[in-house]
Amino acid sequence: MVVLTFKFDESYNNRTLCVGGWLALASEWARLENQWSKRIEHQNSVMPENKRISRFHAANLNCYDHEFKNWTKDESKLFTGKLLNIIQRRNLVAISCGIRIDDFFEVFAENNPKSDMGVVYSLCMKMVMVELGHALDELPDHKIFIIHDHGNWDTAALQGYNSMVDEPRWQSRDRLVGITPGLWEQAVGLQAADLIAYETFKTLTIGYFERDRKCGMPFAPCFPRSRCLQNILTESR
Repeated sequence: MVVLTFKFDESYNNRTLCVGGWLALASEWARLENQWSKRIEHQNSVMPENKRISRFHAANLNCYDHEFKNWTKDESKLFTGKLLNIIQRRNLVAISCGIRIDDFFEVFAENNPKSDMGVVYSLCMKMVMVELGHALDELPDHKIFIIHDHGNWDTAALQGYNSMVDEPRWQSRDRLVGITPGLWEQAVGLQAADLIAYETFKTLTIGYFERDRKCGMPFAPCFPRSRCLQNILTESR
């Protein structure tokens, strides 16, 4: 049996909530995290003290906020490009999902926008888990362990996971081996998950949801495959 790891994060505002992450072998995660850490170390070595950072954070970088408040547009573009190159060199599968919040609460009117945002998060996460199950259709000897970014959504993540693995009608329920929150300091790959979650958020907010608002579609899965699953299968043998 081979256990793949799916690391994911969330990105949201008052209109859209997305979760997204990467699925890969432990060996691929080790290479990515080593190169990612070295890139941040190098970035800090060439930047003045007032521009040094502890980690990549997509929202802060794009808004030039917090540790990135003194960065220029060119510095941001170059840094992000280097990180994308690291991702592109690895055998990863990206899976993301987003929900348009207002439409969700219109369709599921029994929920309260002030108290039930965890339900929105859990629904996104469940769809991602369904897609993880589909991914394993091509990998019959593999299972998946999930790591999510530790924070305000920990309870919703656990509830979403439990509701799926406790659902007897879901055929992939026995292919998941567990879930845990992770800290970005130890699970560096969560920074790469932050990148795909934020990019999915931007794509859906600016593009898909705005373009298709008249269609009444509150929910959009997004499954960009950075490498075909056959590569993962080959690497794991």
